[in-house]
Amino acid sequence: CPCSLGIAVPLVAYFALQRARQKGVLFRSSEALERAASISKLYLDKTGTLTTSLPKFEEFVWASKVPLEKARAWSAVVGIQRESQHPLAQAIVTSAEGTSALPAGIHDCRTIPGSGMQARIDGIEGDVRIGTTAWLQSSGVEIPQRLAEEGHRIESQGGVVSLLAIGARAEGLLRFREGQTKGTMESLSQLDSLNPEILTGARACDPVFKRWPVHLGQSPDQKSQYIARAQADGLRVAMVGDGLNDATALASSDLSVAASDAQDVNRVSADVQLLRIGIVPLVSLFGIARLARRRMWQNIFWSTAYNLIGVALAVTGHLHPAVAAALMFGSSLFVLWNSA
Repeated sequence: CPCSLGIAVPLVAYFALQRARQKGVLFRSSEALERAASISKLYLDKTGTLTTSLPKFEEFVWASKVPLEKARAWSAVVGIQRESQHPLAQAIVTSAEGTSALPAGIHDCRTIPGSGMQARIDGIEGDVRIGTTAWLQSSGVEIPQRLAEEGHRIESQGGVVSLLAIGARAEGLLRFREGQTKGTMESLSQLDSLNPEILTGARACDPVFKRWPVHLGQSPDQKSQYIARAQADGLRVAMVGDGLNDATALASSDLSVAASDAQDVNRVSADVQLLRIGIVPLVSLFGIARLARRRMWQNIFWSTAYNLIGVALAVTGHLHPAVAAALMFGSSLFVLWNSA
């Protein structure tokens, strides 16, 4: 009976891919489904993956009480952030909707993955940078004590901070508040068998996530290094992310998973895409993959055992052809039922 053996694996893959789609998980191939079943380590990005895709922009703290050209500086911030799809940038753009915060002209705007953005603005002397404290410091930017202290206070409370620098001096601090996506904590708890760890470029993290290892201030290359070390230890690694900062880590993992609001490049290249906001579908992703692997082995075992016993009975004259035909039909039905 070659039929049952021939459909033992592809039939399971078909049903598993369909079930996964119903649960909000899109596997790019049956190979990705099989790899998902062998994952033993899970890394996740924070912003836009464990937290809401669009944080809330709360306030702008200026370095001095009477900042120079405050309106022009704020216009520069909004103008530059319009060029980015990062969740923090979009939060600023959303908060400025309905205002006339448009600079005269933006030139040489570029994104530094994991760090921030840099551009030149007509009428403003020096480069305008918006990004992390570490990046600005490494660029030779002076950070006033008031901003440094305020940033530390906000981050200690789980808030998120970006700095605005004009030329060689930081002029303002942007404060954000991130919210969790629905079901995040429950899903992470259910994924404890994969020893999840959080890799984020942010300098702060909501204390509720510290139940699991959290690695703050990670550049794209540093995220990839964590994955490489885990793979060197013999682990099969899955990475879940959404932004350009995660592209390198996703590419180096054994199973790349793009969040629902991921950048286009991640959605196209990832092995798996989550179709619903948050990480709740992750639980179904690994559960379905492992169940599919068990069903495949069950089908192969049944089909092999059935053929060995059936052929032995047939060649010794103990199996009537009519009974053999019925059993052959029944074997395929069993594989179909078990797969479904």
